[in-house]
Amino acid sequence: MTLSLPIDPEANRLLNDDPLALLVGVVLDQQIVEPGKTAS
Repeated sequence: MTLSLPIDPEANRLLNDDPLALLVGVVLDQQIVEPGKTAS
C-alpha cells in the first residue's frame, strides 16, 4: 500500500519507506487538547 499526502515528495517517500517515521508522524499529527481548554 502506498501512502500519498499533499506534502513534499521526499517526505512521502520517507513515510512509505520507514514505518517508524510513519508512526512518529501520526503521533505528532494528533491534536491533543488539555482538559479544560477548547480547541481552536
